[in-house]
Amino acid sequence: NRQWHAPLKSVHPTIYYLKQLIRDLQKERKVVMYCDMHSHSRQKGCFLYGCMPDDNGPDGNKKKRKKKSDGKEKLKINDPRLFSYLLTRRCSMFSYKKCDFRLSKGKECTARAVVCKELNVRNGYTMELSFCGGDRQNEHFSMADLLSVGAGYANTLIDLYSLHDEVKLVKQKIREAAIRAGVASAPPSRKRPGTGAGIKRTSNRASSAAGGGR
Repeated sequence: NRQWHAPLKSVHPTIYYLKQLIRDLQKERKVVMYCDMHSHSRQKGCFLYGCMPDDNGPDGNKKKRKKKSDGKEKLKINDPRLFSYLLTRRCSMFSYKKCDFRLSKGKECTARAVVCKELNVRNGYTMELSFCGGDRQNEHFSMADLLSVGAGYANTLIDLYSLHDEVKLVKQKIREAAIRAGVASAPPSRKRPGTGAGIKRTSNRASSAAGGGR
């Protein structure tokens, strides 16, 4: 992860080509966010490491971080801290207090730093989901936990960039394509484990009873 500043094609091919991909995309459209997914070896919970583009050193935004925590500063759409703040509303396991947007000298060659400083992607993050689990005592993250974080992340992107209309349009196109293909008219709804089938059968019986009474 700390080879992003000058990756060698032969030694760090993944990083080399990923940087090239971001540059190629920037020729066509604006790249608004980059996020690495990591597992922290010591700190518990789920949180983000970010990068303030105007931070001049490891202590460069201590005052900003203080304003962030006491709620006196209104975060703007282009502030890298806004995404993490909104994510707390979508994901109960995510901790805004554990996020850190300082960039120490040893982290200048990490993905989030290089993507932000060199490639000018303002929202460059490292998302950490701890190997040690969440704040619940002696519990690792379950598959349901990880899916919940992923859903919260995606929904926060929709909130941040006001993509609700675009998402509705995509869902509509999926339904129309499903109808043309002779599949169900709508994507299946998410069901709670062990309850979906029973709820459906009960609902069908209730509908039949209601229809028979007419």
